[in-house]
Amino acid sequence: SDIYCMPSKTATFGLTYLEAWHKRKPVIGVDIPPARELIASNAGGLIIPYGNMNALQRTITKLIQNPILSKKLGENGYKALMAKYTQNRVLSKYEHFFNG
Repeated sequence: SDIYCMPSKTATFGLTYLEAWHKRKPVIGVDIPPARELIASNAGGLIIPYGNMNALQRTITKLIQNPILSKKLGENGYKALMAKYTQNRVLSKYEHFFNG
């Protein structure tokens, strides 16, 4: 796969986005707060309106036709994964949260 897309509005955090970033793939998600926060804030993919199949098609085409952009978004996602979302980083935050 060259691109990962999950045009669902029921996913919360989107662990599968992180899995795609681990393989340095750009992601496409819908414009809901969790996906927007994860994808847009890390510049690891593109956001589309929920249910807009034309936007999904255009976005997939854009990423396929622009391998430089795809690579950049995938690399950004990978860097964010390594900096913020590895097990060690997340686990220490949870421990701090639960232990006060």
